[in-house]
Amino acid sequence: MGKKRRRVKIHYGRFIVFLLILIIIVGGIIFAVSSCNKDTYRSESGFEDYAAEYFESIGGAQEYGNMQQSINYGDVKSVALQFPEFGEGVQNDVVKKVLRDAQDSFNKKHNAAADKGEGQYALMIGYESYKTDQEINSLAMYTSEREEIDGDMQIVDDNVHAYNFIAKNGMELSATQIFRSDYKKGVSKYVKEYLNDEYGDELLGGYEKYISADADNFNEFILTDDGVTFFLDDGTVLPPEKGIIKVRMSDKDLKGIKRDKINLRAMDPNKPMVALTYDDGPRIKSSNRILDVMEKYGVVATFFEVGRSVDGIKGADKVLKRELELGCEIGSHSYTHADLSKLSKKKIRREVRKSTEAIKRACGQAPTVFRPPYGNANKKICKIIDMPCILWYVDTWDWSSRNSKKIVKVIKKEKNLDGKVILMHSIYDSSAKATEKIVPWLIKEGYQLVTVSELIKYKYNEEPKNGKLYGYTFFYSGE
Repeated sequence: MGKKRRRVKIHYGRFIVFLLILIIIVGGIIFAVSSCNKDTYRSESGFEDYAAEYFESIGGAQEYGNMQQSINYGDVKSVALQFPEFGEGVQNDVVKKVLRDAQDSFNKKHNAAADKGEGQYALMIGYESYKTDQEINSLAMYTSEREEIDGDMQIVDDNVHAYNFIAKNGMELSATQIFRSDYKKGVSKYVKEYLNDEYGDELLGGYEKYISADADNFNEFILTDDGVTFFLDDGTVLPPEKGIIKVRMSDKDLKGIKRDKINLRAMDPNKPMVALTYDDGPRIKSSNRILDVMEKYGVVATFFEVGRSVDGIKGADKVLKRELELGCEIGSHSYTHADLSKLSKKKIRREVRKSTEAIKRACGQAPTVFRPPYGNANKKICKIIDMPCILWYVDTWDWSSRNSKKIVKVIKKEKNLDGKVILMHSIYDSSAKATEKIVPWLIKEGYQLVTVSELIKYKYNEEPKNGKLYGYTFFYSGE
């Protein structure tokens, strides 16, 4: 009997061992399969594979710039960068800024967690770029922040930064140089139809506001050989996990939206440049006379328009749209031409808001810069305005003299106009007549005529900053 019992125990023990081995094997398989299905990484090689998948997911071509890559794995923070290098110039400055800003933001958010050894975070940056047959090069840089949540690396913030450059000199193109002034209406209609056909019930509630013809929409795009790609931010029209949405429009789709001939003004930051500016408009006759000069010589200016005039003068909308068509810049000069130094914060904001709304209604785009009436502003007021506040360097006193010869004389007596802003007013025929004389003279003297924002960007190497006062001394010393 004892012998039999011993034999039974031996068989039972083997069964237990076999069962344990089987459980371990099955568990391992389940864990392996589960791990394979997880969007994450646990090692340097794992992060390299993860980064490679991200770069591949961007799609598109990399025809423009020398591709550089940097992959740094960390127990908590990991960073994978793929970006183009151009050498010196505006294009390289743009790339460096995207890389710097994204990494600074990422580190600021997660340095504390890294010090504690807590969590897992990743910053991914990739790009696509194109050389088009339109003498334009385009670049889209993508930044994606990821965080491990429930065992998965999930997207917490996706952004795209899109740029279009003139191939000849690397200068950045603005939307007004590429599209007609009311382009957002046509784009909005096309994108709405596309999204409904492509995604239908997946679209988020309220998505329409992100594809309306509003000034805040359709500002990120790149040109390709066969059309334009517009980018929609993650979480605007589709759930955030869908990421950034690309909407491609062919040249056929863009008929009547895109310019037949893109305005390729060849700015050279190494050559002298000056900005003509006009206040108090619009005024139909004199404003159009000034614009006739801009069109004739292929140059641009900045117009600081008064909101009340934009609203109250018949045909003002056509003047503003023509300004944009010619590549000029539209700024705000308040709504009622009020002395902001005598107003409360609330009233200053109202002057800015009402003027912005009037300009947007008239031409479809918000003003990009602001000039305080009478030049009465300080740093505190400019912070309330929350736009680049632009004064001037050369005051022609055209409002006082109303004499074209005297206006021209004031400008010509300046020995060096490089980097300077000239103040005139678009409401006087005398100023329009002076413009007819001064523009060809400036060109003959070797000056490039640019907008105020272009002057700040290319002459002073600074992106115009909201809330900053660009006063008289800035355009003298660049400080």
